[in-house]
Amino acid sequence: MIESEVSPDPSLPTSPHEILRLSYRWTYQESLRSWRAVANAQGWGILRRLRVPGYIVLLTVVTGYLRFDWIRRLLQATPESVLASIVRHESLLLNAVPIVLLVLLMPVIIDVMVLINSALFYVRSPERGLVVQFTIGPDGLERRCAEIVRENFSWSAVTRVIETTRGFAILRGYMLGGWLPMGAFASMPELECFKKLAENRAAKYQKA
Repeated sequence: MIESEVSPDPSLPTSPHEILRLSYRWTYQESLRSWRAVANAQGWGILRRLRVPGYIVLLTVVTGYLRFDWIRRLLQATPESVLASIVRHESLLLNAVPIVLLVLLMPVIIDVMVLINSALFYVRSPERGLVVQFTIGPDGLERRCAEIVRENFSWSAVTRVIETTRGFAILRGYMLGGWLPMGAFASMPELECFKKLAENRAAKYQKA
């Protein structure tokens, strides 16, 4: 992850033809991508990249729990049993297994939390299934969705823009202020224009 703090560039062009008008349909997939971008920006990206091995560990543990009694007994170890082992000077290896498994399963836990949060966010959103329109210029951004949502905010209100391979998450404080998928850009010049605006106008710009 690359993070940089930038200051406004006074030489940035401000001509009217550089106003960007973008649109896309707000789907659950876009909601999930936006939440994953935010999770990566908050430092969970490294753990999330280990989610596939984590799911393999989870499958192994569940299979073992159902088939082998000795694995079942290991997973039922409690902090009290660990403390008792210390008192009796017994080996802590077996009692430490649940803790090790918890660490290995953290990527799975985080991934499930992202899936749940993105689903709840999408279900509660009045924009679900509708077309979202963005108008973006040197002075700020406007987000519209039919007659339901219309909001304007300046670049000074944007605390961070996170670039991913799927799109751009626009953060206002710790909240998601908007999501721009790569498919919303009609051409590379539009994409580069937005990146230049974000790098020079937002408080922080980072690549995840």
